[in-house]
Amino acid sequence: MGVVVDWRRRDVMVVADRALGVPGARGEPGPEGPPGVQGERGEQGEQGPPGVAPARRLSTAELGDDVRLATGGQTLVLTLNLPAGDYFVSTTATLENRSTNSHTVDVWFNSTPPPVALAGPRASEITLAGGARGTVPVGPAWATVGPDGLAGYLICQWDQTPPGDELWAMSVTGGYQRYCATGMTALG
Repeated sequence: MGVVVDWRRRDVMVVADRALGVPGARGEPGPEGPPGVQGERGEQGEQGPPGVAPARRLSTAELGDDVRLATGGQTLVLTLNLPAGDYFVSTTATLENRSTNSHTVDVWFNSTPPPVALAGPRASEITLAGGARGTVPVGPAWATVGPDGLAGYLICQWDQTPPGDELWAMSVTGGYQRYCATGMTALG
């Protein structure tokens, strides 16, 4: 069979022994092809302005006068009020045994209300020979303080045997009378 072509009609094309109609609507695009080769690295941009350091809050409390440790219980030595936030808290207590007997003193910090989160060393102890002085560090501990804030406390308690002996939290060092021997610091 032969091929017949009508040169007057432009919408019909005859191929072999069949005629084709008007082209249909365009179909959906095919799937995306694979990525091309990575181009060369561009030039480095200008350096930006320096960043702003985060704000820090430093809260401290220092013992102003010596405090005699109670016989028969705990002694609140120092209070530090903290607003909401995250803090590293540490404390140092300088203690003096004004008796001739040896005594062990526990030192710790606590708070009301309790912090939302708390981690790290919060207690320590020291044994003082008769007439001796010593310094006890506690912390640093990490504390997350809730929206109402809290009152942080430095607390001491001694073994109380015999009960008539005297133990003191000191505001100054013994040798050179340096102030701020007992204190609490919170960095947030």
